[in-house]
Amino acid sequence: MLKLMTRKPSLKLAGLTAAAWLSVGAQSGLAADATRSADTSKSDQVPSDTIDVSGKAIVPDALYGSYRQPVWTTRRVFPTTRSYVIPAGNLTTELWIKAHKYRDGTPNDYLIQEEIEYGLPGRIQLDLYINQKNEVRDGKRLTDHEGEQYELRWAMADWGVLPLNPTWYFEYHARKNNPAKGEVRLLLSETVAPNLHASANLAYEQELWGVAKERELAVTAALGTTAFVSTLSIGAEVKSEWVDTSKNRGHFHPELVVGPSLQWRPTPATHIDLAPLFGVQKDAPQIETWLIVGHNLR
Repeated sequence: MLKLMTRKPSLKLAGLTAAAWLSVGAQSGLAADATRSADTSKSDQVPSDTIDVSGKAIVPDALYGSYRQPVWTTRRVFPTTRSYVIPAGNLTTELWIKAHKYRDGTPNDYLIQEEIEYGLPGRIQLDLYINQKNEVRDGKRLTDHEGEQYELRWAMADWGVLPLNPTWYFEYHARKNNPAKGEVRLLLSETVAPNLHASANLAYEQELWGVAKERELAVTAALGTTAFVSTLSIGAEVKSEWVDTSKNRGHFHPELVVGPSLQWRPTPATHIDLAPLFGVQKDAPQIETWLIVGHNLR
């Protein structure tokens, strides 16, 4: 069982952890590149029953591609928590819908996102989101362009070279009616046991200008299994956030949501993810629902 304490996170500890990962990863990543170059034929071998291009079964734990990563990491598995990078040359498109239901009677709001992600050589992934927001303003429900998000991920080494397979994530979020935001995350993921997969993200996000300079610290974690059916992953996710502004620096407003998650792959190239998360604290949304439909184009 995952447990999260809603206390202030230790920025000093997070900084030391990040520095250690960078130091080890710089050396291990170079070593992994050299090993891969020396043994290309072995690393690029794809098990015949791993990914279906003609109706064969999916094997989530089988290793795939030049990074020798498990198949379950080659597409999004958990709505709230990101994992590693997709293989070089992979191109995926996704539709996101994130809905909030509030306890205080505030009307529900919906964030609709169209995303495309592309895998580059060198364990790099690029993502682009176009966002629409549906909300009630001045007594009217309106849908308007919210902004765009530009993301870059870099995995520090091939899969299995470093513990928890650390991956850095950087995002610039241009918003139409609010200050832009910048975000950095450390993504951690691992195959815990056969058909049991786990990921966790440590995130820091801040408005880049404006008066409030809102800052957000977040931790997300997810655990899922495909033990019952290879095309169905079931699990649980938890997301905790701490928010403050320039007027109350250090006095964080915590929010904690937790709930089940489900991924169904009706075809080997298609996935549908659902995660209804329930607020644990009075200040958290009553329900935060994530729905993602994605398709691997190549």
